[in-house]
Amino acid sequence: MANESQREQIRRLRHAVYAVELRQHAENNRGELSDDLDRFNVQIAASRGDSLLGFITITPPEGGRFSIDKYFARSEIPFELDDRAFEIRLLTVPTDRRGSTLAALLMYAAFRWIESRGGERIVAIGRRELRDFYRRTGLEGHGLFARSGAVTYELMSASIDRLRERIGEARNRAILERSRSLARWALEIPFDASPSTASRSIGGGASPHDHGHDHGSVRAPSDSHADGCFHGGRAFEAIGSRFERLDLRERVIAADVLDAWFPPAPGVLRALRDELPWCVATAPPQDAAGVVRSISSSRDIPEHSIAVGAGSSTLIHRALRLWLHAKSRVLLPDPTYGEYHHVLARGIGCRVERMALRARDGFRIDPEAVIERCRSQRFDLLVLVNPNNPTGQLLSRLEIQRMAASIPPWTRIWIDEAYIDFEAPDETLEPIAAFNPRFVVCKSLSKCHALSGVRAAYLCSHETVANEIRRATPPWELSLPAQIAAIHALRDDAYSKRRHRETAALRKALVVMLAERLPELELLGSGANFVLLGLPAGGADASSFCDACAGLGLFVRDAGRTSPVLGTHSIRIAVKDAATNERMVTLLSMALESGRARSCRVRKVGEQPARVA
Repeated sequence: MANESQREQIRRLRHAVYAVELRQHAENNRGELSDDLDRFNVQIAASRGDSLLGFITITPPEGGRFSIDKYFARSEIPFELDDRAFEIRLLTVPTDRRGSTLAALLMYAAFRWIESRGGERIVAIGRRELRDFYRRTGLEGHGLFARSGAVTYELMSASIDRLRERIGEARNRAILERSRSLARWALEIPFDASPSTASRSIGGGASPHDHGHDHGSVRAPSDSHADGCFHGGRAFEAIGSRFERLDLRERVIAADVLDAWFPPAPGVLRALRDELPWCVATAPPQDAAGVVRSISSSRDIPEHSIAVGAGSSTLIHRALRLWLHAKSRVLLPDPTYGEYHHVLARGIGCRVERMALRARDGFRIDPEAVIERCRSQRFDLLVLVNPNNPTGQLLSRLEIQRMAASIPPWTRIWIDEAYIDFEAPDETLEPIAAFNPRFVVCKSLSKCHALSGVRAAYLCSHETVANEIRRATPPWELSLPAQIAAIHALRDDAYSKRRHRETAALRKALVVMLAERLPELELLGSGANFVLLGLPAGGADASSFCDACAGLGLFVRDAGRTSPVLGTHSIRIAVKDAATNERMVTLLSMALESGRARSCRVRKVGEQPARVA
């Protein structure tokens, strides 16, 4: 994915090609071109060292518009542009690279990125003189042409299935493999779509096709891994993975993960402190029966409806792998918690349909749209994170029940309520899920009870479903410190509720502070203990901005890393205590200012922009 330095080179190359060479835009003194779609666009760059060799741009559907809208009315386009259609545009290589296999490799990279995000159709406008190249890739023309500058374009499109079929043809595979042997593939998605390649390392060791050539690369952030979902937690870069610099933990702000800003309940700390040597050295009850009884009593649900796990991620991996397989179909809102797409699409190989939520609608999940989608296609699972992370939107219990009553009975509904106790504990689906095998509620004790370090969570569902999970759970799943901490946390309900009210007040105060001091940041959503923000269009992308913040000791989340809808200019920050929130806003301001300084270029009047080699 293009970094900020490459994006600057892309803007210059766009000017050199589309303004100077093709005369589609007026030349300007900056020697750079960009457009308002760049807020949503994703750019994949090929480079040698620091020099750009070429790029391709993808416009995801969440912006509600494509560049083809400048040339064609939607009513004359002979296919539907829904939330599973992506546009590829601006496939660009300098003159000395044209005719090489670089363009084919960039096209394939865009295809793989779109395929991995659940896209079903690719649309494009192709230059008429390059029609044969586009058709070889699988794109088909529709007999609709438009003139721009010195170029005539044809409207083209293809289904993902059709493109996958064409890619499998011997001639095209040969071109791709030859291209691959000359380049290092460093996207966070595997080169091939097959499950066997999904775990190939991209940040470290060489792939079987990495021959050490320095012909080009497609860059990925240094902390990405093909075999795991991006979760944040970069503060341990400063503290050390072996905890060498624990003295720094009070100086850095870990706002890229959503650990509680408050300590666990006093009873938790007292019990662990008093019995620490014993509980570290002693094997726990193998079935965590005491934790189950405490959950049952605290939540007023039957014990037989509960299955515990060492954190909600453990339960997600265990349950979904137990129920689903490669032919299963899943409906997943986007944006939402990235672990679900990772497990479903890359871990199990399910067909995952991403339902894009719109910024203009506040990223609200529309129950009617969910019902319509589930009626028109067969889904084995519907995933709802409620309230949604990272948007904060909450569905009421009645809305979810109405959806369930209106969609086919074979669709199981998974509801992740990791943050619901912060927002609306009375809206939990637990009392219904405990007696209805169609619902599964996943509950974390980490965030709401400040127990992230000990890892404790549970599922609530009908007895038959809970039994399936319990049978797949190994003994001693919860450590003894985790069991003791969970039991004492659940006893002190008053403490937790007070802290949740304080968190809501701190979040509101943080939003006000951001609006007053950093008005260039757009509030995209907030809820529970987090705030979702949009970075200024045309400025540093989220990856570069997060790196700038990390250099200041502030770690924030690149929200678009797991969501194509959020694009490349959105970040999520955790709510902290009042003093830390104040410091965090100051550091965000410093990072924004440093980004502005880096983007400024002083040029004499009349000086020509540098050309891209």
